[in-house]
Amino acid sequence: MTEPGRPQSPQQNTRAGEFQQAWQGEFQQPQYWQEPPMNQMGERNAVESARRSYSRIGASFSVMIVVWMALVFVLGIGISMLHREAAHWMWVSLLVSDCSLYLVAVPLAYLMLKSVPEEPTRKFGMTFGELFEWFLVSLAIVFVGGLLGNALAALFSGGMAQNRLDNIVGGIPAWLNILAVVVVGPIVEEWLCRKQIIARVRRYGERLAIVVSALIFALFHLNLYQFFYAFGLGLVLGYIYMRTSQLKYTIGLHMAINFLGSVAGPFFSDWSDAHSAALESGEATGSALIMGVAAMLYILLYLVAVVAGAVLLIMKCRRLEFYVTPAQLPKGTACSCAFVNAGMGVFITLTVFGMVLALMNVM
Repeated sequence: MTEPGRPQSPQQNTRAGEFQQAWQGEFQQPQYWQEPPMNQMGERNAVESARRSYSRIGASFSVMIVVWMALVFVLGIGISMLHREAAHWMWVSLLVSDCSLYLVAVPLAYLMLKSVPEEPTRKFGMTFGELFEWFLVSLAIVFVGGLLGNALAALFSGGMAQNRLDNIVGGIPAWLNILAVVVVGPIVEEWLCRKQIIARVRRYGERLAIVVSALIFALFHLNLYQFFYAFGLGLVLGYIYMRTSQLKYTIGLHMAINFLGSVAGPFFSDWSDAHSAALESGEATGSALIMGVAAMLYILLYLVAVVAGAVLLIMKCRRLEFYVTPAQLPKGTACSCAFVNAGMGVFITLTVFGMVLALMNVM
């Protein structure tokens, strides 16, 4: 039960068994600078403080969603009045959406989040091998979550809904796709959904902070197609950030997943379609054959990685590490503190409503 990247002194090695059995002393909370005693009064204060903090976070993200959608609507009308056709160009819609979110809505949410103090923690490293294992785990989660999201979206919409992400990726230039989806998106989303959430509520319990961060991350996309794999991926990214307190690992992993989903996947899918079309027309050439073989190899490698990730996920679930935090909530109070409050209630309501509108092809 050692922390990833935590150096082991001789004293720590001799007391490893004591730490695993009793979780006592300095080893109980390796990432936290302070370990204040919690009496009954302290527990009550922690519960009230946690509820206020989670409500503030929910309110901040609610304001972000409302401002974001309002700006997209107003700017969309303005663009339609200036150039009717431009309002239907996907790259214009993406720029309007991202600029409204990143330049206005996110900074406004951050100003509100600042009132919730961060918990100072020590930072730890992660090897490339460990990060690659989590990458494989993430692939398995995204694969299964994507299947579930697609199935439920088709069920609830009668097969009429369309995945907005597919429309965006297929309707914008490749350079803009890489810039917006692979580079800017992961950086902002990890800074916002991992650091700004987890750093502010981890003191009330590590598991709860990870779950809330993942849920906000999933609901924030306003897309049922993405909800389940975004939630699962958010759990992985949240755990990595919890154990390292460094965004570079989660940003890198997030970028890799987005690159496969929005760049590599569509690229090899187009090659596969071109190969199939050439075979059907009877005009198969050497280049068409190469594209078909390359697409098949990519799919095979992807499926092998998904299976390996599923096996690793089972193994890692048995070795997850969580530590008692400075203001750990009493048993039975965590969920009510996180979700039974005005801010989180409004945020969940807004985002679920947004997903319903998206399924109806209104958004």
